[in-house]
Formats: sequence, C-alpha cells, structure tokens
Amino acid sequence: MKTHKSFHRHATLALATLAALTMTSCEERYDGSSNEAAKASMEKMCKSLTVDETKEFASSYMIIGLDNLGDDYTLNKMLDGKTVAEINAIAAEIKAKREAEKEKKRIEREQREKEEAERRKAEEEQRRQEKISALTEKISVLRKQEEENQAHQAQRDKIIITGASFRMEKDRFINTPKPIISFTINNTSEATISQLSFDAVLTSTGRKVPWVKDGFSYSFKGGLNPGEQQKLDLAPNPFSDWGRVENRDDYQLQLTIDSVYDETEEKIWLIHKNTEKERLECEQELKGLQ
Repeated sequence: MKTHKSFHRHATLALATLAALTMTSCEERYDGSSNEAAKASMEKMCKSLTVDETKEFASSYMIIGLDNLGDDYTLNKMLDGKTVAEINAIAAEIKAKREAEKEKKRIEREQREKEEAERRKAEEEQRRQEKISALTEKISVLRKQEEENQAHQAQRDKIIITGASFRMEKDRFINTPKPIISFTINNTSEATISQLSFDAVLTSTGRKVPWVKDGFSYSFKGGLNPGEQQKLDLAPNPFSDWGRVENRDDYQLQLTIDSVYDETEEKIWLIHKNTEKERLECEQELKGLQ
C-alpha cells in the first residue's frame, strides 16, 4: 500500500514536469534570423496574448529597440530565441536602468541647485556684511564731520558777514549791465585769513527757487588780520548765471562761509555739507540690513 502511494506521488511529479517542459517547448520564441522572420515570430507570439499583454509586449519591444538606437541586426541578435516573458524582462531591466539614471540625474540636479542656492546665499550674505561694514564706517565718518562742524561753527561765527547784497550795475564801457556782489567781512577770530570760500544763494521776494546758487572764493591781498574789516564789491563773470538775471531791486543775497585758509594758504577748517541728512539716511539703510 505504501509502495503504491509513493509511486503515485512520483508519477504525478513526473507528469507535472513533463507538462511544464511541453508548455515551455511549445511557447513561441523570437526568431532573429532576419527582419522577416522576426516579424512573423512576433505575430505568432502575440496570438496567445491578451490585449493588455500585447500592449505590454509591444511596449517592451519599443523600449529595447530605442535602447539599441534602431539597429535591427543588434536587436534581432539580442532577442533571438527569447520568449515574451524574457523580452518583457529585458525591457523592464532597461526601463529600471533608465529610471535609475533619471533618478540619479534628478538627485545630481537637486544637489547642484542646492549648492548654487547656498553659493548665492553666501554671496548675498557677504555683500550684506560688506554693505553693513561700509555703512558703519560712513556713519562714523559723518558723525566725526558733524562734530567738526560744531567745533568749526564757533570759529566761523567769528568771521562776520554783513550788508550782503546784489545788483546789476551799468558798465561805463559797455551798455550791458554787470553783476556786483557786495558785502563787508569782519575778522574777529585769532587767525590771519588769506582766502575764504563762500556758498551764495540769490533769491527775491515771493520766489522759492533761487535765481542763482553758486560758490566762489576770494583771496585777500596781504591777508585779513585779526580785528580787520573789509568792504568788498566783487564782479562775477557777466556770462555766468550771475550776469543772466533780471535787473530788479528786490534781490536777497545769502552768503555762507564754506572754508577758511590761513596766511600759509592751509585750510583752517571747512563746513561739511549735508552730514546730518546723509547720516540719517545711512542709519535707516543700516537698520534695514540688520
């Protein structure tokens, strides 16, 4: 009885193996001997496939073909003797390889983009720090200039300008009127003055925009000693803005001393212009960077 059961089991296994071999041997395979044979074998292979399986097989064939750059000889040689399942497996391997390469390129691209973003961020931070450093230094210079202005103001107040006026005066040699700037300068400081530089603004009643906004210098022959006073009538270039204004009697002239030179023609002091305005602008910009 035991022998009978053992024989039955071995017989069943043998039949299953034989059936598998028979199915394998009967399964259609790709014939790569020629393009015509390949086409015919593919048609036979597709007959036993469902619609979805046929689509998959066709897709696999396209994937393998594209991977071989349309070289029929190489393609036929590669697929010769292969079953549908084997061809699908080759295509799956190629597809997996492509996906792996695509993923690798994506990772490399993201890494490059990350590195580029970090580089730009580092450069922006460097520029920000450089800007902060430059603004901090400029604010320090402007504050020093403001301190110098305050110290120099006391000296400037000792050089007194009075009677500043402007007129167009008829020239005795030509008919064209010539411009005349008049004022008195009184040196109550302890320095001998060789030269003064002025800022001049010429306005008139009811006008917000100046007729003339200019700067000029005047050198004192022999210098202007402490305690001395001089009345000056200066004639600007008649072809400058001073000579092109109307001849009217309501001009108002404002003179401000810009810098002073001593008897050695060395600049004793000067007034730094717009220091407070520039400092406030720089401080506001610095605040936005911090």
